Amino acid sequence: MKKIIILYDATPGFQLDPEAKKALDVFRDVEKIGCILKKQGFQIQTLGLDFPIIRKIQELVNTDVDLVFNLCEGLGDESAYEIHVASLLELMKVPFTGSGSLSLAFCHNKAIAKALLNMHGMPTPNYILVEAGDPISKQGLEYPLIVKPVHEDGSFGIDEDSVVHHDGPLKKKVSFIHEFFRQPAIVEEFIDGREFNVSILGNDPLEMVKVREICFSSRYEPRIVSFDAKWKKSSRAFRATRPCRVEDLPQGVKEKMIQVAIRCHEIFKMKDYGRIDFRLGKSEIPYVIDLNPNPCISADSGMALAAVEDGILYEELIGKIASLALSRENGKGLQGSGSNSIGSRED
Repeated sequence: MKKIIILYDATPGFQLDPEAKKALDVFRDVEKIGCILKKQGFQIQTLGLDFPIIRKIQELVNTDVDLVFNLCEGLGDESAYEIHVASLLELMKVPFTGSGSLSLAFCHNKAIAKALLNMHGMPTPNYILVEAGDPISKQGLEYPLIVKPVHEDGSFGIDEDSVVHHDGPLKKKVSFIHEFFRQPAIVEEFIDGREFNVSILGNDPLEMVKVREICFSSRYEPRIVSFDAKWKKSSRAFRATRPCRVEDLPQGVKEKMIQVAIRCHEIFKMKDYGRIDFRLGKSEIPYVIDLNPNPCISADSGMALAAVEDGILYEELIGKIASLALSRENGKGLQGSGSNSIGSRED
């Protein structure tokens, strides 16, 4: 019987309001995923990482394990530590689910990710990076613009004030990112149109590539997936934002979106599962707005809903993610290097 350790963040983290904290409850996901894998014949152990982390690392070192099911999306209020957790597992030569540290690092920094997208000819909105203390030079960017923290995920730092139409609100939002999140702000042209997610399951070959849409209420502005829209069920933003099946999308546009998503999956060396987010403007060009190498896989997540639409039950999805990681460890389904690797450029 193969043994799986489910690894997760057990630190207190951000001081969130009770509703958002409940929605982000990783313990619920750990319990559910553990039960699923146990029913599939695996021996399950859970391990919550907290500080001082050396004790938990020692516990992991002393455990005979076949696979770590990695649910760590950071530690405490540091989302960047997601990268370090993957790095530790790599150094320890412990097989784990999801993408490796290099993939996570390049996707975690939105500015670097966008630079790589541009280098590989992938469509992404024009942008600038504003460091703390630097003047804002729009460098030809046209309003409306959207302002985000450069290092956060899960829509942290994105709210109704994130889309700006004038210099005053732009400066105010950039200053807020600098002061509250203590990191640079990324400012990009806002693509005012439809939003889509492409969920990908598999390595080589891919088992699922599914396009779904984020449908916004006609009276809701701005049409963005804010933090409240993702995590606060009582909010106006949540009620006005719902994932849905794709309708009335020209086949050529859908095929282009899938093509770009698969190429992003390759460029950023994503493993097992991932999600690419797009905005579609009047030009019908699918612009990449976010890369998620280890997206949320709770039962009501976009990844899970895409799988169900594709005929894959949630229990099957969890089992497939574990099997894909185990197959990689056995030398099966590994992605090649060469032109697919991060930083390599096609002629």
